[in-house]
Amino acid sequence: MLTATYSLLAIRSEQKNVCSILARLRGHVQSTRRQEECVDALGLASILSQLQQFDRYFHARKIERYVIPAVCCTTNEADLLVDKLEILSSAARRSLASLQQHVQVSEVTGDHPTFCAVAEQYCDAMLARLVKEEESLMSLIGEVLTREDLFALGARFLADDGNKYTSRRVAPPLVPLAPTMPGERTATY
Repeated sequence: MLTATYSLLAIRSEQKNVCSILARLRGHVQSTRRQEECVDALGLASILSQLQQFDRYFHARKIERYVIPAVCCTTNEADLLVDKLEILSSAARRSLASLQQHVQVSEVTGDHPTFCAVAEQYCDAMLARLVKEEESLMSLIGEVLTREDLFALGARFLADDGNKYTSRRVAPPLVPLAPTMPGERTATY
């Protein structure tokens, strides 16, 4: 029973954490857009790197690695939902690919507002995915997964948490606490 409860708490905690990181990333992108004269190609590359790191962290979540497959194995009701989640992830990946191309040519074009707009599109797609997970997937978990299923997930989560000390894990991105000026250092968390 405790392991089953742990699995639900771990999912909720992970969702809350990823939402918080995404909100900070989006705020950083918006701040960069407002201060475009202070942002150079290196600054854009830094934002891209943070978004890519967030994307790796997002897709390494327990909900993605364990919960969605468990729900899919339990019911066919999840197929349409998983398709919708994948469409949102694909849109985000296209945004990341566009940002990467933009960074490669940004020294020539200097089109920072376009970069920031595409970065915001990435954040919007990921936020839409999180909302869809929260609205649809979380309720489906309660409907289709039994206590035994939740216990099995909890056991996998605990094993996964134990392994984080013995193997390299995907760490959440470090997001600046305040906008940066060229040459200025800021704290991150």
